[in-house]
Amino acid sequence: MKLRRIVAVAALLGAVLILVACGGNAPPPTQGAQSMALVQRDGGEGGVTAEAIWVTAEHLKEMENNVTLPNDLSGYVLVHLALDTHTVDLNGYDLLGLATLQGREAMAMAPVRWIGIQESSHHRDGLLAFPGESNEAWASQEGMAELTLRQIAQVSERSLRWEFPTTKEEGNG
Repeated sequence: MKLRRIVAVAALLGAVLILVACGGNAPPPTQGAQSMALVQRDGGEGGVTAEAIWVTAEHLKEMENNVTLPNDLSGYVLVHLALDTHTVDLNGYDLLGLATLQGREAMAMAPVRWIGIQESSHHRDGLLAFPGESNEAWASQEGMAELTLRQIAQVSERSLRWEFPTTKEEGNG
């Protein structure tokens, strides 16, 4: 009798584990991988870590829930940039003069606006706004984007790169 009870409980636990493993509310792997691909981080050279997020409509909406942003952000390609350090004074860096964005076809361009969200000597967080229609248009036209930051914390160049899925069929030739 005791053995039957143990077998029944083990079978029930096995069934529950199978349901949990096969079901659940987790996002599909491609969705999570795609979201993670929108966040790029460098290795923290020179004591400064740069993290950049390719801004999607969802990311912008999430930001607007936490901070007040200007209303006139349409008509720009936006990159959410955060610089963190424990040793370097970040206030002296003119990000408009040190950053560029380039695609496969587009020439490197400088940002035209910096929308600061948090500005301190050890943490700068904000949006770099580049000329362009939108992030979605850029991604579909260029297929990639590379943000370059020059001369921050005596590091000559930091590059953060995004690859975007293409929707057009490409030939094998």
